Amino acid sequence: MPRSTPQNANQESSHKKHSRPGQQQSLKSRRFDPLAISLRKEFRGTTHSNLSPESVAPQDSSADLRSHERTEHPDLVLQSLPSTSRAVDQGIDAALQDAHHFSTGASGNTRSVTTDQQNVTSWGTGHIDPELHSDWSTPRAAIFEKAHNFSIENAPIMNIGHQLNINHQHGNSHGSYGLYSLKEFVSFNALHDSSAQDPERCCHSGTRRNVLDKMRTWMDDPNAPEHILWLHGPAGVGKSAIAQTISYSYGRDKIGASFSFFRSDPTRNDGNRLFPTLAWRLASSVPVVKDRIAFSLEEDPDIPRKAIEIQFDQLIAQPVLTVSGGESAAPTSMRVIIIDGLDECSDVKLQERILKIIGNAATNARFPLRFVISSRPEANIQDFFDQFQSPTLQIDLANVDDAFRDIETHLTSEFARIAVEQKLDPKTWPAQSVIYALVFKSSGQFVYASTVIKNVGDKYESAVAQLDVILGLKPSTGKSPFSELDALYTEILQRQPDQNFLKKFLPVLVARSMLSGVKDLHKDDAMLLGLEERQLHRKLRGMCSILKFEPFLDVHHKSFLDFLDDSSRSGEYHVSKHFANRRYMQRITDVLVKAASKVMEQADSHRSGHFQPRFATIIRESPLIGNELPLNDLEEILQPLLVIQEKLLQLPNMSLPWKPRACGECWTFYIIDYLLLHLACFRGTTQLQELKYVGIRPLIPIEQKQKIPQLDLDTCLSLLLAELRSVESQLSLSADTIGLVRALIRFNPTETAMKVLSMTDAQNLLELIFCLNKKECFKSWFGAAAHNATLLALAIYGRVPVLPRSLFLNNTEFDADNETYQGKAVTIWGPNTVWRDCFNAFMWSNLSHGSLVPCLGICFKEGIVIASALPEDEMLNNWRRGSNPSVSQIQQIIFEVAKAIQYVHSLGIRISYIFEKGDIYLDSDNHAKVQFPGFRPNDMCEEQFNYHDDDGNFTLEDNIRQLGLLFYEVLFNKKYSNAHKTRPSEPEIPDNVWQLIQRCCSWYSELPKIDQVVQEMKSWIALGQFTLAS
Repeated sequence: MPRSTPQNANQESSHKKHSRPGQQQSLKSRRFDPLAISLRKEFRGTTHSNLSPESVAPQDSSADLRSHERTEHPDLVLQSLPSTSRAVDQGIDAALQDAHHFSTGASGNTRSVTTDQQNVTSWGTGHIDPELHSDWSTPRAAIFEKAHNFSIENAPIMNIGHQLNINHQHGNSHGSYGLYSLKEFVSFNALHDSSAQDPERCCHSGTRRNVLDKMRTWMDDPNAPEHILWLHGPAGVGKSAIAQTISYSYGRDKIGASFSFFRSDPTRNDGNRLFPTLAWRLASSVPVVKDRIAFSLEEDPDIPRKAIEIQFDQLIAQPVLTVSGGESAAPTSMRVIIIDGLDECSDVKLQERILKIIGNAATNARFPLRFVISSRPEANIQDFFDQFQSPTLQIDLANVDDAFRDIETHLTSEFARIAVEQKLDPKTWPAQSVIYALVFKSSGQFVYASTVIKNVGDKYESAVAQLDVILGLKPSTGKSPFSELDALYTEILQRQPDQNFLKKFLPVLVARSMLSGVKDLHKDDAMLLGLEERQLHRKLRGMCSILKFEPFLDVHHKSFLDFLDDSSRSGEYHVSKHFANRRYMQRITDVLVKAASKVMEQADSHRSGHFQPRFATIIRESPLIGNELPLNDLEEILQPLLVIQEKLLQLPNMSLPWKPRACGECWTFYIIDYLLLHLACFRGTTQLQELKYVGIRPLIPIEQKQKIPQLDLDTCLSLLLAELRSVESQLSLSADTIGLVRALIRFNPTETAMKVLSMTDAQNLLELIFCLNKKECFKSWFGAAAHNATLLALAIYGRVPVLPRSLFLNNTEFDADNETYQGKAVTIWGPNTVWRDCFNAFMWSNLSHGSLVPCLGICFKEGIVIASALPEDEMLNNWRRGSNPSVSQIQQIIFEVAKAIQYVHSLGIRISYIFEKGDIYLDSDNHAKVQFPGFRPNDMCEEQFNYHDDDGNFTLEDNIRQLGLLFYEVLFNKKYSNAHKTRPSEPEIPDNVWQLIQRCCSWYSELPKIDQVVQEMKSWIALGQFTLAS
């Protein structure tokens, strides 16, 4: 048949423009009479020579299709007929009505009709729509109304209403030959009932009910709008078991054909075999199309070797469409084609072409086949269904609610069977907790549960021993129980095109997976890998079988992480937890160095795009992920940050105490500080070092009377730092050293701190001050001057996060469970964030006030904790319940608490803790000692508060209000309420005491400062309201 030419196409377009209304009809609504269409085609070619003898071939984007000589579909032929053919049609009708000696037989593919005027020969099998022309009023059976003396052989005539269908049947020899030529292209192993298929690979009884019910409802509903059902889920979720269960549960009257792809079988991974195999099975399950398929192959035995578009059209589409008047087209008998594991077709391009072919067929409402396609949600398949416009029923097995319950049912039933086989007690073996653990490990994936059952149920092994191997209670002595699962994971990883990138990504994935409960870290993955987030997702498109992307990037299977962690299973893809943690921290460090360097080179004053990575969440916490690493590893990884910190000390404008460095809303330098605090804590709790400054002896009177050297700040600081650098272990303070210390603390603490330009010098000064504050003799020497030493330590800490080594306690002597240190009872505080715990311990240990319970130092027990001495004295709340104290006694106690608060405020810090009666201890003379485990620097910028995000931003006013509430509660033995507008009658208290309580507890007026409170309470002593205890 000649191909279409541009001229033909133009003629066709012209005819369409001039056709009468009603002549052009939808392809979806036409049905065709095969005999009549053949007659018309031949009639036009022989009798009416004035008509063009050429047929217009269908247009197709495929080169194979364009070169194909046969008419692809009768719909397309009839669309191209010129409107002048109406006269020809009527001529054929008249000729058939008056025909004499009409016969048709089974002599090859030829039918001959003899009339008095002409002989018309028809080739092939067409199918004519009786409503091709709107003005045809003659019923189709009437074409033989006046015909006589004729016979029709081997061409059954089916008359349904006004529709006549002549189904031409070929002799058995031709049908057998046509199908025989198809046989070599059929993948028999891919059929669902093939011996190559595992008959036990079906859903366990009582499982997958919701999914199966949903599929069966769709298959049984003849009016369902969807012609495609896509069953998808990650590797091992049980897609093939569901597909096979559906295939077995229906007979051939519903399942027209099936094909199960399998990547490692060359007969089942070739997409070119799909449509020949489906056609082979359709020929047996739908007998009415058998001859159609066979005839197509007789006409062109090379169809199975041609493009899959041609295969589908000639072997499936045309055969099923040309029997539309038969049983197979009735809605109640619509067949379903099942294609399982499409993603295992080895050629991705073929996968996409198969989907396009099926999608095009599904858009034709008359197409009498539906399709079930099961696959992993690979990117190309997902893209197709995302863009497919026609209704599609999609079932995502990764998000079904009953997966865990079904796996528990499966495991319970199978373990019971195994127990009986191996003469175990199914009531006690295995324990229910073991089943729960296995269900959890399965992550909702049946492949894990099936692997467990297969290995435990090995008839040549002990089920108890095999289960112990799976649970990790004993090593495997032979083949890994997860070898099949390992092969699945390895195959998926090996298919990734960018192997270098894959091996960079896996450590990030493993490290992040260990941070359970931390959200949004996946948003940093792209940044840590030097990519845009969209780039990262594109690179991971081929990992959809293992990874899920919503609500965030994570693994589908927990067993995949176990696979990566075991080098004997994962081989070249092995990623140990240690290696993952190390690489993760290295990438975080690299990102921080890059961000910090950029800011240090050019001050960051931008208003948007602030650097606020999600990994700040894990760095704030204690313990850091890096605690999984040896100290040497962590020191090596964080070394570039130490260099950054040294550079910052040389840039005064970027290292003011408690001020943001450059842009306050960027977290770069806050995170660096946190990491260096982690390093300091890790060093302090793992290295038992001899304290550097312990040899401080009391000064002799002549030394105490020595004059303070009259040196300028630079000279004084330079001399003292030089002396401290020379000390390797212990320092015994000489009179000259003491003089330098006394001289230094006379200067402004912030100004002094700004002149400390190295981390080593900062560390040495803090060690010295910390040790001095621990010595009673220091306070006795200098009195109020010791206060300045604490201010200097605070200013240094505000510039550079270093901790005195003597702040850390010996972990081996710390018993967190019994809350003792060196055998003595202690109170444990924390862990909170690393910054908060470190600052609280640093500040508390530097406080030297008689009314404060001392801090012992820092220990490490699943995080940083602070230990403080547990006073042997009586707690205030117990004392209040067990005695009837006088008002003056209570005034004395509250006065001492107020002085402790005054001391804290004088250092430029405030208490970030709600202190109550249980935090105050009384000795036998009713002297009060207060525990304040939490502090905040007053000068810390608001951005730092927002970043730290602790338990609220306590203010100086909050401390005053808390003091007022405490005063009220101790006096009246009940909690204060805003409803208390009048003074309680008992006990009777002075007016000035009540007025102070009201002012301190107010929420509506300005609260007094702590100095005002202390001064007013001092005046009460003069009035004789109370006296200070000796």
